[in-house]
Amino acid sequence: MSLDPNTLEAHFIARLQYFMQMFGEGRINELVDDFYTEDAVIEGPGLPQQTGHEALKAIFSEAAKSYKAIEISMDRLVHPDVNLAYAFITNRNIRNDDVVEIHRASIVWRKVNDKWLCQTDFFYIP
Repeated sequence: MSLDPNTLEAHFIARLQYFMQMFGEGRINELVDDFYTEDAVIEGPGLPQQTGHEALKAIFSEAAKSYKAIEISMDRLVHPDVNLAYAFITNRNIRNDDVVEIHRASIVWRKVNDKWLCQTDFFYIP
């Protein structure tokens, strides 16, 4: 059974809030295990394609040394079918020196065993 668009959007916003909370608490291993698919991919400027939980844990563990928080807003959600969706998001990455870096991203969500997980996270810096 699929969720209606309003419920689905609220669900993805809650998933992004979960990401922000877990990153802010430094709970990187739990974050990656519960937010990303096993074969998830992240890439962006200066970051070649990284695939899988171990690579993502290394990326976010390193990022946690420089950023005290990541604030995420979802700009638009597109839901083409019941098992795949994608969203455009904006990150406000707050460094330890309080400088804010703005990143834009497109993420692909995939439904795995009735749970929505991030499959692809492609970011860029406008």
